[in-house]
Amino acid sequence: RQARAMAGYSLLVSLFFLLAFRAMGWAIPMFGWREAWLGCAWGLLIAAPVFGWLVVEPLPTSTDDSAGDHPPCSSATTWQAVRSPIFWLFAMTSSLFAFVSSGLALFQQSILAERQLGAAVYYQLLLVSTVAGLVGNLISGLIAQRLQYHRLMALAMTIYAFAMVAFPFVQTSFEASV
Repeated sequence: RQARAMAGYSLLVSLFFLLAFRAMGWAIPMFGWREAWLGCAWGLLIAAPVFGWLVVEPLPTSTDDSAGDHPPCSSATTWQAVRSPIFWLFAMTSSLFAFVSSGLALFQQSILAERQLGAAVYYQLLLVSTVAGLVGNLISGLIAQRLQYHRLMALAMTIYAFAMVAFPFVQTSFEASV
């Protein structure tokens, strides 16, 4: 049940990002970035409580035996986790990814303009990267059932590193999308 909920969440997040990118791509040239983002903020302020109310899980009852469906898993205390090298590997890797992807997202339009690629390519790339992210999340979820997480993280970061190395050589909108 939890796997289906997470899959649904990932799918809906990706679809809503697609809609948001398309809407912002239309609204920013039409109204300017301030008004477009203000409209986005108002939309989120209205939609978030509604969606939150719709997806509240019922409290478990004493007759609810769904808790027995999950196999027991081992866990560590916070201090045990912090002393583990794998914790620091995941923390540093995910932080590095967040740092690089945030910088790229923040300066992506400027980077593309430097490559003589216009705003249309920027908006196209937002859509392509969102779809690629959705497909990548689905594939990663399937692979994660068979591959250890640290190996999956290493594979994903290697692919990301190759993409970042190739990015300065982008010349066309097709190359930017690949």
